[in-house]
Amino acid sequence: NDDMSGVSVSVVDSAGLQITPQWQSLGDIVAGGTKQTTFSVMAPLTVTVGSFNIQFRVSYRDFMAVSHTEDKTASVVVAKMGTSITLSHLSSVKIGETLMITARLLDGNGDPLQGQSIQFYLGLNRIGVATSDSSGNAVISYRVVVEAGRYDVTSTYGGSADCLSCQATSTLIANPLTLTILTPYMNVEVVAVNKVLYK
Repeated sequence: NDDMSGVSVSVVDSAGLQITPQWQSLGDIVAGGTKQTTFSVMAPLTVTVGSFNIQFRVSYRDFMAVSHTEDKTASVVVAKMGTSITLSHLSSVKIGETLMITARLLDGNGDPLQGQSIQFYLGLNRIGVATSDSSGNAVISYRVVVEAGRYDVTSTYGGSADCLSCQATSTLIANPLTLTILTPYMNVEVVAVNKVLYK
């Protein structure tokens, strides 16, 4: 309940986390008064997910200029980092053509995630798997061997010990092939090509 002069807060035990700044001055605090301050806490990649206790030390002098210290603890929960994935624009292709499909994986800070496995699906069928490079890009080559129609293409990241999973979906349009029949005869009807009548 005394006046506190020359109040400072310092980090005693960071619990393996990166805390900035390590020390802050709060000046003087009158009896019954309060002051607030903020520390930035970052979890390095070497830290696992879980709860951590950070120890701070409050130093000050009372009204008789006697020095005091008090240790305080703050709990911090380190959670998995969010991720996002984007698919390259998929244009319409013809059956039999080969398509390059690119997925880009980023962490919650917008930085690329390298060396992560990304699965690719056409509907429910897996069509490939690739590992993300230094730019976060994972690329597969897929030859379109399905019937004509619209298909969902999905890229999926299963997550890791530090990162959450994510997925993205785009639409692929597979166009039918054009059948051209050349004959030296005029007005010839050709039947039984997939039960479609051609002239």
